[in-house]
Amino acid sequence: MQQHAISKNIRVRAPLIYEHLRSIGYKHEYSIKVSNLAKRLLVFYDNGTMSSYEEFAFYLIDKMKTHSKKEARYYRLIARLIKDFVEHGRYLSFYHSGFMSRRTEFKLNSSYKSIVEIVKKKTLGKSESYKKNCACLISNFLYFLQTQGATDLSMVTENMVLDFFHDGKRVKYSSDYYQGVKRCLGYCKGEFKDVEQIIGYLPKLRKHRKNIDYLKGEEIGALKRIVEQGPPIISFRDKAIMTIGMYTGMRGCDVANLKIGDIDWANEKIRIIQSKTAKELQLPLRPVVGNAIFDYITKERPQNCDAHIFLTEKIPRPMSNKNIGNITRRVMRQAGIRVNGGRMGFHLLRHSVATSLLRNNISTGIIASALGHASIESTNRYLSSDMDHLKEFALTIEQFPMGKEVFNL
Repeated sequence: MQQHAISKNIRVRAPLIYEHLRSIGYKHEYSIKVSNLAKRLLVFYDNGTMSSYEEFAFYLIDKMKTHSKKEARYYRLIARLIKDFVEHGRYLSFYHSGFMSRRTEFKLNSSYKSIVEIVKKKTLGKSESYKKNCACLISNFLYFLQTQGATDLSMVTENMVLDFFHDGKRVKYSSDYYQGVKRCLGYCKGEFKDVEQIIGYLPKLRKHRKNIDYLKGEEIGALKRIVEQGPPIISFRDKAIMTIGMYTGMRGCDVANLKIGDIDWANEKIRIIQSKTAKELQLPLRPVVGNAIFDYITKERPQNCDAHIFLTEKIPRPMSNKNIGNITRRVMRQAGIRVNGGRMGFHLLRHSVATSLLRNNISTGIIASALGHASIESTNRYLSSDMDHLKEFALTIEQFPMGKEVFNL
C-alpha cells in the first residue's frame, strides 16, 4: 500500500480546519469533530507515534471499535479529508486522491502500472467516463494475470487469458468487456512486444442483445404521485432529481454533474456536456422540472460555494451516480414499486422516457437527439422493449394448417 507521510504543514493547518469546513458549508458538529481529530493527529505526529495518514485511519477504526464496513469507510474518509487539507490547504473531493484506495489499479506491480499509464495517455481527449472505463477494464485484466503468477506480459499464457473470461462453468464477462480489453491492449501496440500475442489469446465472445426494462404505466403513475407531494414525504432535492429523470431522460451521472450554470432560466433550456459522450446536449426546461430545481435551490440546498446543483446532506459535497441511484430506489420503494423484486434504479426513468416517446410515434432520430445518444443504434435497442408496437407487426398463423398438439407443448 502506498504510504502518505504526514506533512509538517500539520502544525500550521490543524488549528485552521474547523473554520475551513464551516466556510464551505459543513455543520458545526461535524466540523468540530474533524478539528479535534486533526489536533489528535498533530499530537501523534509530534511524539513520533504515527508517520502516515493510513496509520491514523487504522487507529480511528480500531479506537472507535467499528462494527461494519460502512463505519470503517466513514473514518477512512475523515482521515482522507484531513490529509487533503493538510497537504493542499483546501478541501479536495474524496474520490480523486487514491488515498487507501481499493481500486485494482493501485494493486498492480510497476510493470502493469506502466501499461495502464499508456492507456490513459492514449485516451486523452476522450470523455472522463470513457477514460475511467478503459483504466478499470485493463487494470482488472492485468490484476487477474498478476494473481495467476504472470508478473509481466512475457509470462502470460493463453490459458490465463481464457480463465479470465471463463471460470470453467460459465462465461464471466460480456462481449462488450472483451471488446474493451481488446481496445485497451490495442492502445499498447508498439509499446510492448507481447501485446499482439495476448490479443490473439482473447476469446471471441458473441454479442447478446439484452431486453430493455422500463417502468409500466401504473408504476409511472405511482411514482409521480409520490414525487409531486414533495416534503415531508420526500425532500425537495429528491423531488427535483426524480422530476428531471421522469421528464428529461437524462443519465444519472449527468444529473449528478449538473451545475447551476447549466440551467438557462431566461431561455428555458438545460445545457450540459454529457459525461458518457463528451458531447453537448440541450434540453427544454419544462416548468415542472424548473420549479422542482428552483424549490430545492431556494428552500433546501446547503449554503455552499460548490457549482454543482445537487449536494449530499450530511457532508455537503457533489453527488455521485451511485447517490442518484440510491435515491431513486428509495423513492420507488416509498411508492410501492417492485418492493417484491425486480430491476430498480435511475436508468429505468431514462428507459421509460424513451419508450414513451416511441409509443407517441416520435421518430428514433429525434429520440436519439433528446437522449444524447452518439449513435442511432443505441436508440434502436428501445424498440424491442415497446411490445405494444411490436405486436402490431406480428403475423397471424391462422392460414397455416397446424395440429392442436402444437399448442399443448
